[in-house]
Amino acid sequence: MNKYSYFGPVIGKYNVSNDIIEHLKKKGESARQKNNDFRKNLAGLLKEEYYLEYEDKQYFVSVLKDTFFDYLNYYFNEFGCFVDCPIDGVGLDTLWINYMQKNEFNPPHTHSGNFSFVIYLDVPEIINEEKTIARSPHPGSIQFIYGQSARFLSTLHNFRPKTGDLFIFPAYLTHYVTPFKSDVVRISMSGNVNISIDTSKKLKENDKKTFDLKHNFNKINFVTYPDTPKSV
Repeated sequence: MNKYSYFGPVIGKYNVSNDIIEHLKKKGESARQKNNDFRKNLAGLLKEEYYLEYEDKQYFVSVLKDTFFDYLNYYFNEFGCFVDCPIDGVGLDTLWINYMQKNEFNPPHTHSGNFSFVIYLDVPEIINEEKTIARSPHPGSIQFIYGQSARFLSTLHNFRPKTGDLFIFPAYLTHYVTPFKSDVVRISMSGNVNISIDTSKKLKENDKKTFDLKHNFNKINFVTYPDTPKSV
């Protein structure tokens, strides 16, 4: 018997190296010092959320573009081709950093753009040592929700993130973050990625079956959009 899971969005989970994590923390701290307040554009109930500027986004793209291309290649090639026109661009839109403290949380929400991500820059171990009650989600965990709840069907997936974890997922996928009780600060960075297509061309049916975004990466740039902080 073969087992398949064909339904629902694809969530990519990766691990980011310590040197990249440390560089991103420094860039986030710079945005914090400049007080690039981004809270009014976000769903979270956090005291500190800041947007990163163009040069910081350029660094993000330069060190993580291969990771995003790996996810997108799977999404559009192995998982299924969902476009009728060739993809001709990938762009990083808004990028922001979250300093989450005890009792803060993110309610269920979605993002703008095509794909979204969250990378965990610092997750104090004490958070994962907190106890949960009954079947409630673990403190500080991220929950992804898709579809209507029903028997014999899983519509929620829970992750307990660790430092260096990177999750990439479709922007329409509802998600939320539960609060923790420890007197620490957890640092994460989030953003949105847009895909552009060449509407002047159409993919033939055979092209869809052999669609390989990665093969076209030499022709597709992963660019950063100008600094125009907006709701996500």
